[in-house]
Amino acid sequence: MKISLYKNSGFTRGRFILFRFVALLVLSNSILCSCIGTDVLEQVTVEPILRITSQVVSIQQGSQFKFEYIYFNQYSEKEPAPVQWHSSNINILEIDSAGLASAISQGSASIITTYNNLSDTVDVVVTMEAIKDTTSSRTGSFTGLNNYAVSGGVSMEYDASNNLVVVFGSDFNSDSGPGLYVYLSNSNNSVAGGHSLGPLKSNTGVQTYPVSGSVSLNTYNYVLIHCQPFNVPFGWAELK
Repeated sequence: MKISLYKNSGFTRGRFILFRFVALLVLSNSILCSCIGTDVLEQVTVEPILRITSQVVSIQQGSQFKFEYIYFNQYSEKEPAPVQWHSSNINILEIDSAGLASAISQGSASIITTYNNLSDTVDVVVTMEAIKDTTSSRTGSFTGLNNYAVSGGVSMEYDASNNLVVVFGSDFNSDSGPGLYVYLSNSNNSVAGGHSLGPLKSNTGVQTYPVSGSVSLNTYNYVLIHCQPFNVPFGWAELK
């Protein structure tokens, strides 16, 4: 009966299979184009970044504190650099070539790290009190990229167990796409040298992403929503 049906309707079996294949191809292409669009991304170069990641406001007199840095090259790739450390007042706060600071006497001083033409500075007060951190959270708002809509608030903070997490606000909303991931990065349109937080859990609403590894609160400046299969950023938020 099937053979006569194909003959009577003017279809051969081969044409019928071809018709189904073309239909599936068109459907798949329409889905994939939602991520590809007209975007053609090349390798992005940015200004290198040197940053002191140990942010403190005060150090107790007579104690020591190890300052750490992070360096990203022009491709946003993290790599070691032969940085130099300096103190604006060695009578108050000394620092050695490895970044180990010694609090000598009460007062204010700046710790500076330099490499090539880059530098970063942290202002520190030496007191009789214990070391105090500068900040415990950073916040931002999402903006869409490449004609995709992404909006809502985001924060990087420490949870009740003192673990670093990224939290999306209840107003978060993102266009759909295949293989969407959440990244930390130092570029607002590239995840090169960035840190993956894993697949996007939902296109809307509150969601929390643990930050693993040696990433600190000040390592990265952006949170990105990124289409992993086609290397297309959907949106970004700057952490301030």
